[in-house]
Amino acid sequence: MRSEIVARLTKAMTSEGIDALVAVSPENFAYITGFAVPSQSLMRWRHAACIVTAAGRCALLVVDMEESTTRAKAGAVEVRSWGEFTDKPMAALAALLTDLGLASSRIGTELDYLPARAFADLTASLPRVTLVPADELLGRLRQIKTAEEVEHLGHLSRIADRSIGEALRAVHAGSSEMDIAARLTRGIFEQGAENFKLLIVATGERSVFPNVGPTDRRLRAGDICRVEIFSVSNGYHAGVCRTARVGPAPPHAEAIWRNLIECKYLTLGMIKPGASSATRSVTLSAYAAANVT
Repeated sequence: MRSEIVARLTKAMTSEGIDALVAVSPENFAYITGFAVPSQSLMRWRHAACIVTAAGRCALLVVDMEESTTRAKAGAVEVRSWGEFTDKPMAALAALLTDLGLASSRIGTELDYLPARAFADLTASLPRVTLVPADELLGRLRQIKTAEEVEHLGHLSRIADRSIGEALRAVHAGSSEMDIAARLTRGIFEQGAENFKLLIVATGERSVFPNVGPTDRRLRAGDICRVEIFSVSNGYHAGVCRTARVGPAPPHAEAIWRNLIECKYLTLGMIKPGASSATRSVTLSAYAAANVT
């Protein structure tokens, strides 16, 4: 468990009048524990839950398939499992909450994530519990990154950035988009990522499509190549997108690049408490338009 995050949660629960918080999404399970349950995001019926009480006590519930993996990472934290083909996950969650002394309490959970049937099963199993939405509370806490999170996200970004650069340098006219993807995914794993998300390889006439995967299309001289990937580790992911051209860059590319860099630093200078993102975006758009010929 991530002690700094648990401490933030307990402080927030006291302020909100919540006796316990139950994180049920893959993102918030990993946010609190520091690790992901491998198949939770792939198979949504494999419910996992991380419970944190206002007193700071923690417990985990996972499907039996993931019990050994979870116990290996959970340390001294209590881990309980439910049988995928024999048990009802919300009944198992209700039993765990009852054992933690929370059968008549006010509990925050992720109502934007929990399926309607699961919510109905949980409320039926805990008739004296008041379930309240905790989605915004978790969202507010996650906006302020810990030093550990900042370092981890930076590490993942560097993995993605280096892997894209290596993949683009490894191909040439005649190579395929699949060749780019193969070198890119290899690089992601070689540099220590556990997985990746949203692999985008779009070249030539396909470069205008926002979110497409690689095909067997062959690169031609002058093609624009747009490549993006999110490297993943411990439930976190960081994405990097890069654009390249097959062959020398055209003369106007340098002017576009300088404008983008200037806009980046202009944007960073606008970020401060109370700033309006809508107003700043209009200013930035006008600046960009005025500085590109």
